[in-house]
Amino acid sequence: MVFSAMPVLTILWSVVVYDPMAHMVWVKGGLLNASLGGRFPTLDFAGGTVVHLTSGVSALVCALYLGRRVGYPKEQTAPHSVVLRFIGACMLWAGAEWTRNGEPSALGGISGAVAGLVAITPAAGFVQPMAAFAIGLIAGVSCYAMVAKVKARLGYDDLLDAFGVHGAGGTLGALLTGIFAVSTRFSRMPRGMS
Repeated sequence: MVFSAMPVLTILWSVVVYDPMAHMVWVKGGLLNASLGGRFPTLDFAGGTVVHLTSGVSALVCALYLGRRVGYPKEQTAPHSVVLRFIGACMLWAGAEWTRNGEPSALGGISGAVAGLVAITPAAGFVQPMAAFAIGLIAGVSCYAMVAKVKARLGYDDLLDAFGVHGAGGTLGALLTGIFAVSTRFSRMPRGMS
């Protein structure tokens, strides 16, 4: 990618995708703001919808628009810096993908940890610990299915699995927040959240 395109893409994505979604979810009068009377109430404590869902769906749109890499799917390319990805994930937690390869892998652990964290992001301020555990478990299994099965079946090329982990995990987290949210939490929201 040409570097000059990156700042343009960043500015356009921020203005066209991120800013409108952040306004809808977090601003008083926003279309999706649950605590401030939005038309379609959405709970998003820390950005599961605003950050993860939008970035994941944007990755899918780019993958579909740009098309496949030369040689894909015959030539499978792993992310180029497994070490940096692993270091980032170690700051979070760890997971595993035994069902695919018969043994855990560092990349599977990273993806599992990130999937659980992505899914709990919108719910973090609204669910109890066991619900958080359930959301993480459901997200891990669902995101694995998106990355290992659905992506192959649909044939789109998403090297970093941004849609399978962030898009699917963010969507699932937003939906599961509505299922597991504890209503008494709304009355105890921090001042900045109301």
